[in-house]
Amino acid sequence: MYRCHERAGYIPVREQDASKAAGFRNAKHAAVIPVATGMALTLTMCALREQRPSCRKVIFLRIDQKSCVKSVLTAGFELVVVDNVKDRDADEV
Repeated sequence: MYRCHERAGYIPVREQDASKAAGFRNAKHAAVIPVATGMALTLTMCALREQRPSCRKVIFLRIDQKSCVKSVLTAGFELVVVDNVKDRDADEV
């Protein structure tokens, strides 16, 4: 498994090394699951739904990827997209 990654220039990292690099010094058991943006957002929103079951909407500042839209809908939320508004007095959005 690691040989193809080594040929591609990737350095294999063990789960214990990754968890320590992320700051989990006292973790005894963990599962490292590689996911992309959409699945990571979906899993996060599903966990948040468990903590706050009354929440129904997700407010996004902007949508650049279809995976963001799909993740919100997959998690069972309503998507509310808001536009950037530039402050007239400042050079900021």
